[in-house]
This record gives sequence, structure tokens and C-alpha cells, in this order.
Amino acid sequence: MSGRREELYRGIVALQKNSFIDFPGTVAAVLFFDGCNLCCPYCHNALLARPDPVPVSDPPGEIDSFLRQWKHSIDGVVLTGGEPTLHRNLPELVGYLRSSLGYRVKVDTNGLRPEILSQVEADYLAMDLKTVPRKYRSLLGGPEDSGVRLAESLSILSEFPGRSEVRITLAPGVVSPDDISELAKMLTGIDLVCLQQFDSRQEIYSPSFFTGSSSYTRHEIEQWARYIQGYAQKCIIR
Repeated sequence: MSGRREELYRGIVALQKNSFIDFPGTVAAVLFFDGCNLCCPYCHNALLARPDPVPVSDPPGEIDSFLRQWKHSIDGVVLTGGEPTLHRNLPELVGYLRSSLGYRVKVDTNGLRPEILSQVEADYLAMDLKTVPRKYRSLLGGPEDSGVRLAESLSILSEFPGRSEVRITLAPGVVSPDDISELAKMLTGIDLVCLQQFDSRQEIYSPSFFTGSSSYTRHEIEQWARYIQGYAQKCIIR
């Protein structure tokens, strides 16, 4: 494998060889980037979010060989993390996977690096909106200008009609009922919003954060979905 091609995969630490749920309508391989610029207490990829380096379980050469060998059986590649936009090789990797290998590419992001996201020519974008912008710094360790960054990324998603979604994990203490109105207004015109129930059974970044908390009820989530539907094009519960 050439040095240049190996450089394309810089920052990727693991490969999931197939997934039927991560890319809508597509059988996909999933590549995991190391590192994140947030510390979400409910993160289920906690090892990738922690500051300590993560050992590479799937070297670049093996990943590239797999993708070349199986490109007639797998339709897409999902780039997730961690946070893919922390890695400046992301736009070039997306281009390589699409143009050279013929894959459809989906990119997951938290939306805090719109300057990188704007360079990504993916087939599908999925953005995780964690909570209202004013909570990003205190709860998640995000930047002071999170609101501006999130707005820019939402604007980028609006340029992907039918090929993007915004996900909100309804984690108690991170998203409160009082936040729904502000979140809905941020999502005005967005194609698809997916509300996700917080799952306390998974191994997460900070279990102690949720001590004594109860997950929201299905009835509450349905009410919020109907409210957000008044702003976004479509809102579903996933």
C-alpha cells in the first residue's frame, strides 16, 4: 500500500465490516475515527472520545484491501467516531472512497467543525445535535461559539435535501423538556429529525451523570416529535 493511500486513512482505528442500520437503505462498512471535541456523558463509543490514544485494531492496509475486495458486495461506507471532522484528511478520504472505490459515503458529525464539513462531498450527512447551544460549554466541554458553529453546519445539511438527518438523543440532564422549543426553532426546514431514546443499558462515557435519572417516556417523546414536526420537514422516533 502506498504511503499516500495510507495517509488517507490517518486517524481511523477500527473497521466494522458490515452494518444494516448505520446508512439508510444501504449495506455499509463502518470506519471509526479516534478522538472527539466533546465529552458527552451518554457516549457509547467512550474509548474513542477519551484523550488517551486508542490502539489501531485495523491497520490502513487491511482496511483498504477489505474495501477493494468487497466493493461489489457492500454498497457504502460510514465514517464515524469519535468525530471525523477533527481529521483534515476527511474530505480527501471521502473523495477516494467515492471516486476510486465506487462507494456511497455517509459521514457522522457533531457539527462543531463546519469549516471541514463544508469540504466534504458525501452522499449522506448525519449530525448529532446534543442539546441547546448554551449548554455545550458547561455540560459537554464544547467551544464558546458552539451556537454559531452548529448553525453553520445545519445550513450545510440543508444543501443535502433527502440525503441528511439530524439526530437528538433525549438524555435526561442533557436535553430537558424546556429545551425542545429552542431546538425545534434551530431545526426549521431540516429534512429529517430523528429523536433517539437514551439507553442506560449500554456502556457509556459517564454513568454517574445519570444516577437517579429516569429516561423520558414514550408519550413525552411523541409529544416532542409532534412539536418539532411543526418546524422540520419530518420528525421520527428511532
